[in-house]
Amino acid sequence: MGKQDRYTGLMRGCMLMGLAVCMFSTGVQAEPEEGGLDYAPLFSPKSAQPLKLTECRIDEAANSGFVMNTDQPTTAHCGGHDVSVTGISKSRKRGDEEAETTHVVVSIKGAQQKPVQAVLRLADFPAEFIDAVNSADLNGDGKADFILDLGSHGNGLAAEIGGKLFLLSDAQGYRYLGLKDVMSGSRLVRWENAPAATLLLQRLATLPNGSNSVRGSDGKSHTFFVFDLLRFDAAAAKGVQTSNALDTRFPFWTLFTDEPSHAETTLLAPARKKSLWHDPLAHAASGRLIEH
Repeated sequence: MGKQDRYTGLMRGCMLMGLAVCMFSTGVQAEPEEGGLDYAPLFSPKSAQPLKLTECRIDEAANSGFVMNTDQPTTAHCGGHDVSVTGISKSRKRGDEEAETTHVVVSIKGAQQKPVQAVLRLADFPAEFIDAVNSADLNGDGKADFILDLGSHGNGLAAEIGGKLFLLSDAQGYRYLGLKDVMSGSRLVRWENAPAATLLLQRLATLPNGSNSVRGSDGKSHTFFVFDLLRFDAAAAKGVQTSNALDTRFPFWTLFTDEPSHAETTLLAPARKKSLWHDPLAHAASGRLIEH
């Protein structure tokens, strides 16, 4: 069975078995609704402004954005830069066996940029589909950075889960940072008087075994969202640093009710929140793009 057939079978199984089984295997980075966040705390207009992004044009021939294809790169054109993502196979084939994607090549080139690339393990790539590519100066160094919004095209609440791949400039060139399990309510904002951007990261609160069914102080199991602030910094080890100290409300925890809510949940005690929280950057895939 080829990877396209396996993917179709997985999606069909998800529709039959429901969210509980497929929650983390089929997600998508959905387009956020206008008008602010559905669950995050509210900010005054002066404290945090939405970051203006420049949308990149993706080649029509690669519109599917399916990065697991080994013969169809996805290329986005961002001003004077071309950003390409290509699935490759490093495994040995036997006979007419279909090549299985094992790694993903991410590259940048441009009139003022020597071609650079990074090779990521497929397991480290945040999701299977590229839904959008945007550019902005995220870290305030005057150079273009790139944001790849990724998803796996699930359904239900799983359709709100995707990933982001950042290509970040620094004094040595470019580096990448991949974040998995990113909820669609995540936003890039510009903090008041700050030259660098901040990512308001929304995730599902999960137990060590990966379950998102968390028992609250009422004795019932619930789904919770946790929000963190990540500040872009060209001098940081991964180009980003966790910066919850920017606002005393963070990490911010809220109950998923399928209705907008900007109130912190009262169903998790401080000690429980501390035991559930983990640094979103601790195990994030990161590395440098090199000339090729």
